[in-house]
Amino acid sequence: MTQELASYDFGDGQGRVLATRHPNGGGWIALTAQVDPMSTVAVDAVVYGTAVVRGAARILDRARVGGQAVVEELATVADDAWVDGSCRIYGSAQVFGAARCGGAAQIGGNARVFDMAQIRGSATVTDNAWVFETAIVEGHASIAGAARIRAEAVVRDWAKVSGAATISGTALIGGEARVSGHAEVGGSAQVLDQAQVIGLAVLTHEVLSGRSVRD
Repeated sequence: MTQELASYDFGDGQGRVLATRHPNGGGWIALTAQVDPMSTVAVDAVVYGTAVVRGAARILDRARVGGQAVVEELATVADDAWVDGSCRIYGSAQVFGAARCGGAAQIGGNARVFDMAQIRGSATVTDNAWVFETAIVEGHASIAGAARIRAEAVVRDWAKVSGAATISGTALIGGEARVSGHAEVGGSAQVLDQAQVIGLAVLTHEVLSGRSVRD
């Protein structure tokens, strides 16, 4: 069935552009974007720029997918979440709440990014990891396993958090630091350089740097 064309302003600074309603959900799709017929774009959701939505991916509620972003496979973007840049959401990952994914970040597996969390730069969130509240993951940081990044925590640079580790409070994980196992880093703690927090270690207000190891 031929879709009716209209002009629509996606709020991305490009003004009104040609767009059409997606047949599966009724959301607005810019003609420059690509959305598979089997994908879902809800009536109040939008896909614009040169973004791609394919497979059984779902863009729900008031979610926005723009730029050169790709949402594919069984991924879901919902609520007021915003995915732009060249961000990729794949697998069964879910981005919801008022979360944002930008830059060249990737969110995959069964990962969850929600509340007001931000994933940006070239960061990756995979497996069963969660990033939520107002946490930020940026740079080339990697969050994997069943890790939880929450509160106002920041994971950046080339840092890696994995296993069942939890980062909370205003903690900062940076440099090439590693946090793994069931370790907990919270409060105002910082783990920098090539430092490691592993096993059952708990770090709350210290700064761990250099090649230090806490276990």
